Amino acid sequence: MPLQEIASLSMTGMQAILSELDAELERTYQHAKMICDMHWENMLEEADDRTPRFITRVRPYKGSLQCIWMRAGSRPPSTKGGQIKATHIPKGTGRNNPNYKSSAFNRAEAWERELIDETEANYALLRERYMKLSSVRNEILKTNALAHKAFGRVGILWK
Repeated sequence: MPLQEIASLSMTGMQAILSELDAELERTYQHAKMICDMHWENMLEEADDRTPRFITRVRPYKGSLQCIWMRAGSRPPSTKGGQIKATHIPKGTGRNNPNYKSSAFNRAEAWERELIDETEANYALLRERYMKLSSVRNEILKTNALAHKAFGRVGILWK
């Protein structure tokens, strides 16, 4: 098999792997978004006439999945499109730890805490999964760069 064919097959294979990893990262993000939406629906259902005080949002950011919590400041405006004023709750753990400290939710009422604990347990698994997939993706990118160098060097030697 000629060198150009080996190089082409190798690069095509690496791109296919990266494409599948990107798709899996997106699926993990979509899963987390569904958990976020379900949390909000459950929170509103359980709240009755009380105002939910803990809200959450999800986004991919620099190779990690940010599932962050915020403490709502006051009742949301009654007008459509009104914004909820919220304060970010820091995770308080390292980047490689997918869990919030349980003390971050000390002010939650019992009905809120139950929903938060369930949602956070799901988030922790998804954060860890996203972290592992991102790590594999970074290693594939490094391997791809090495393959480019290796095929380039062999090409230089055989000219």
